[in-house]
Parts: sequence; C-alpha cells; structure tokens
Amino acid sequence: MNKIKRIICFSSCLGVCALAQAVEAPPAQPSMVAASASVPVPPQDEIRRVLTYYFDGKNSPPALVDFIPCLKVDTQKNSETANQCLEVAKELVPLNTRISLWTLWYLPQGSQYEDVVLQVFWNEQLRSTEDYRLSANGRFRTWKMVNLNKKGTWTFKIMQGTQELGVQKLSVE
Repeated sequence: MNKIKRIICFSSCLGVCALAQAVEAPPAQPSMVAASASVPVPPQDEIRRVLTYYFDGKNSPPALVDFIPCLKVDTQKNSETANQCLEVAKELVPLNTRISLWTLWYLPQGSQYEDVVLQVFWNEQLRSTEDYRLSANGRFRTWKMVNLNKKGTWTFKIMQGTQELGVQKLSVE
C-alpha cells in the first residue's frame, strides 16, 4: 500500500515539479496541461525535493504554485478543466467586474493551515480579509470572489502570518 501511495504522489508531483523554478514570478496564464500533451520529466533533484516536501514537510509553509485573477472558473464537476481558471483577467478591467482570485497550492501530507489569509486592498485601503483553510494532501485549488466596485488600483495579497506568499494587482476604470 505504501508503494502505491508513493507512485500516486510521484505522478502528481511530476506536474508540479516543472513549476518549482517558476514560483517566484507569477505566470501570465494558468498552468494547465492537456491530457494528451507530452510533459518533460523534471530532473531527479526536483522530484526528490518535492517528494521530501510532500512526505516530510508537515510543519513547512504551504507552497503557493499559482495565484491568478480570473474572469471565469470552470465549476462543472465532471469537466476536463474542472476547477481551473479558464479566463485570466487583464491588468485593466471595467468597473463592477466580478473576479475569482484563483489559487493552486501544493501541500505536504498530513498538513493543515488555518493561518493563511487573502487581503483585498483598494488603492492603499484594506477592504477585506478572508481566511483560507488548506488541508488537502498534494494539489489543492480554491478561489475567492471579489467585486471590483470602485475605480482605482486593486491589490490582492495572500499572507501567512507576516509573510507575503503572493500578490496580484488590477486597475479598474
């Protein structure tokens, strides 16, 4: 049984490992790979790091893989793109646009995080704070909805305590 768990984990890690080097700079588009596409195998040291994080990282911070302001998320349960961001918001959006602040996390086995929050700022003013409860093993996707109802600059921060895990900005006209 332990061998099967490791094989399943290894398979899920392959998709995440390729993103490990790009975590510092948010991608322009969500990281989605079609089922028929061939994905290059990551180097052994990357796979080892991810496996070590997964099996031994219970007390480590959560890994934020993607943080994307989305105009449309696929909410169909049986869809091939279920829970994926389908349309990324541009840097400039119209007034009263509803966006989903979509996140992709990679979490160690047995971990649970209740100290992660989303902060929403309009210009420099804090408008709201929402809690994340992260407790799945491996890949975990979630999103929070925000109505951009004022013109100006909107900033979205994901924080764990005082550490900033991710930031996105949009301008509303």
